Amino acid sequence: MAGSVAAAGDVLRAPPDQDAARGAAAGRRLGFAHMRVRIIAEERCSHPGGRAHASAAIWILALGLFSGAVASEPGAGSVPEPAPIGADSLLGRRVERVRVVTRTIYDPLPAGRFRALYRLANKLHIPTRAGTIRQELLLGPGEPWDPARADESARKLRALQFIDTVSVRARPESSGVAVDVMTRDAWSSGVDFGFQGGGGQRVGSAGFTERNLLGLGKALSVTYQDDGREISRSVWVEDPNVLGRRWRASVSGARTTSGTVSAVWLGLPFYAEDAPQSFGASWNRATGKAVRYQSGEQIADFDQRIEDALLWWTRGQRLGQTIVRFGGRLELLDRRFGVSHLTSGSPRDFGGNEESLRLRLLAADLKLWRPRYVQRWQVEHLERTEDIDLGTSLDVGLGAFPRFLGSTADQAYGALGLAVGGELSGSSFWWLRASASGRARHAIEEAHSRVETRLVTQGLPRQTLVLGALGDAAYGPARNQQFVVGGLNGLRGFDAQQIAGQQIWRLNLEDRVFLKRGLGQLVSLGSVAFVDAARSWGPGADGVGWLSDAGVGLRVALARQAVPRVARFDFAWPLNGALNSSPGVALSFGSAQAF
Repeated sequence: MAGSVAAAGDVLRAPPDQDAARGAAAGRRLGFAHMRVRIIAEERCSHPGGRAHASAAIWILALGLFSGAVASEPGAGSVPEPAPIGADSLLGRRVERVRVVTRTIYDPLPAGRFRALYRLANKLHIPTRAGTIRQELLLGPGEPWDPARADESARKLRALQFIDTVSVRARPESSGVAVDVMTRDAWSSGVDFGFQGGGGQRVGSAGFTERNLLGLGKALSVTYQDDGREISRSVWVEDPNVLGRRWRASVSGARTTSGTVSAVWLGLPFYAEDAPQSFGASWNRATGKAVRYQSGEQIADFDQRIEDALLWWTRGQRLGQTIVRFGGRLELLDRRFGVSHLTSGSPRDFGGNEESLRLRLLAADLKLWRPRYVQRWQVEHLERTEDIDLGTSLDVGLGAFPRFLGSTADQAYGALGLAVGGELSGSSFWWLRASASGRARHAIEEAHSRVETRLVTQGLPRQTLVLGALGDAAYGPARNQQFVVGGLNGLRGFDAQQIAGQQIWRLNLEDRVFLKRGLGQLVSLGSVAFVDAARSWGPGADGVGWLSDAGVGLRVALARQAVPRVARFDFAWPLNGALNSSPGVALSFGSAQAF
């Protein structure tokens, strides 16, 4: 889980990337926590028994390294050889026709003792319709054959999540080529869940998601969440191809103990690297209570109401190997906070009276992007080819909040984003994402910066070693903005809101070992050994230094399952303690990797 942010109504984000924008992305701009966390370094143990825990952590990681070294199956990271998509001699020849063949989950039907179960799965599954596949293709009759466009079409189909395997191939036919597109479905229904328990605290969520409703590629999700403070129930619906076109629409709503959340998104995203334009609109509204934490305890809350509307238009063009996107946006934000209610002994930093803010942003955005995709296996998933962009991109946004449009005051706006990546060897790669945004008048107000990086190495058979670092910092933050990290977002040995502050760093080291693939063509298994660490600064940190933990876990993936791809079950032990934390084992599990 990425984290839980209390950064409501954050218009100080980097320029929106419309090709990734979805209904869920619209919800991130609601006033309910959109948390981000950051880099860390492990510190020596401080509580009794800490040195023993540290030794245990070393042995845990060593055991993981050894188990990967003695593995005999194909190495992690190796992607099954893809089917050829057409020789270079076919480049530029006219596409005469496109044939789409969709196969159900178990086709052909495997033999063996589970044959009846495979047959039942096929009967319960509604196959993907050929029209759903055609809507994602970037090649059609009358167009020139281009292997790069075929590669991109295959990536788009894999990104749908309900497609297990895909092949896009060309063969000569008369004076042109015929294109054969073959796909096999994954099971598109899944249960999403997350749970963390330890120290007498139990928090978590559960939900159901269908990614391929009636074989049409539509998505539906319902979720129940209990974070120990509030209970929420939410529904999300998305149509990625409205009326068979490339328009995307989504609607979501949630009811919480203290309020409601609503979001609508409609637009034409950048459906391809060379798509000429993107435009659309979104609207979000959130009401309820904002909560501030310190040392895992709730120490302040206040009512909030945030309403946000966005209109954008962006033009795209390829110049050589670089994709250039330039456009503008108009964003309207109304934000109201009530009086803060403090618990006894809470710092005055958490206090505040009623306040109201109106922002009307006019901004121009520029994106320079040079994509470079690589395919990997067994990084975040056990049973899936993963497309990872190690290219370079630069995002720049400049604008103003003019009073003549209704803003509370005249202010300037700026945003900057950078993404880079690369391969260190055939078995290792890295990437880094950094962004900063804010507004200013006489001084900087409500600025935010973020850095996230990942180093992945797969030098040993069946083994993936992942080092992840994440950092967030807020400058002059809004009263409802606080970064929180704990058991559900990367600090697995502690409570869910153990660390809070205006600046926060988190570091994770995880050794992921692939144990067995496709047991009975039903389940794949993996194991992990990990070390987590985190620290925060500013209001809410309460002088707590670095906290760290170590543990082991199990990874389970249902074969040919769309969502979730990986179920995790982790046991973590604190290496050093917080005043209110339990020194015992903490259990957490969920339907995605921990970081």
